[in-house]
Amino acid sequence: TWINEGTPEEKIISSRLVVKSEGKEIYDSAWKELNPEGTEVDLALLPRTCYQWQVHNRLKDGTIISSDVQTFETGKMSEPWSGKWIGVKDRENTRHPVFHKHFNVTKTVSSARLYITGLGLFIPFLNDKKITEEKLLPYCNAYDKWLQTFTFELKKDWFLENNEISVMLGNGWYRGRFGFNAQNTSPAYGNEWQLLAEMHIQYEDGSEEIIGTDTDWYI
Repeated sequence: TWINEGTPEEKIISSRLVVKSEGKEIYDSAWKELNPEGTEVDLALLPRTCYQWQVHNRLKDGTIISSDVQTFETGKMSEPWSGKWIGVKDRENTRHPVFHKHFNVTKTVSSARLYITGLGLFIPFLNDKKITEEKLLPYCNAYDKWLQTFTFELKKDWFLENNEISVMLGNGWYRGRFGFNAQNTSPAYGNEWQLLAEMHIQYEDGSEEIIGTDTDWYI
């Protein structure tokens, strides 16, 4: 969707939507009447890919005005995870576990992403720095049917030679109590805190390193 600012709708005779990836054009709607409130795009998206899109409007006097280039990025989608679910079952303890993983970076980082989800709440850190200011992740889910996953950009200057990624888990909707019955002390969905994550680090030499949750992570 987009908003046409400063140009009355009646002056626009046609529009064109262009989508690119890695500088290559992968979709062109051609000039036609497009609905700015929602235009269907016949485009097969790839996982973990950044796309750029731009809208061009042609006015009655022949003038063409173009939007700024906008971006969106896909997450894991249906791609299999190399990371594994890890967890701790501690029903009697109210503490919130923090999982840790140490790793070294010996090459120059060009870009990095963290793909992550958890049961229930989670807060990720890189070298003791909060990766996101989002609250109450992974938000509200029907945990018996679906679970949201998240993508976070990791700035390349956040990385050191010796690094630690850590994730704190909390009860949330998954492991907490829900409802108006004060006598109900059972968790809403499950007893076990769990975490699933992958950090993808791209280096300037073209190589990639994936650090996924596994048995090497510790509390």
